[in-house]
Amino acid sequence: MAGQQICLKWNSFQSNIVTSFEKLWEEEGFVDVTLASDGQCIQAHKVMLSACSPFFRKVFQVNKTSEGPFYF
Repeated sequence: MAGQQICLKWNSFQSNIVTSFEKLWEEEGFVDVTLASDGQCIQAHKVMLSACSPFFRKVFQVNKTSEGPFYF
């Protein structure tokens, strides 16, 4: 494959990506973090939290090797 270039195209990217993220959220597939506060826990996706929150983006960037999936 040396020297070859591959170009992938995803038709209707914006609507497809929104639908894909909705399905992941509904199915709770690939959740990779648990948020805990006031005795309650919520499972979430780091990529979604990072896309929506500069705070979470920074937390996940700084704690790449964190042992536990819990953030308080």
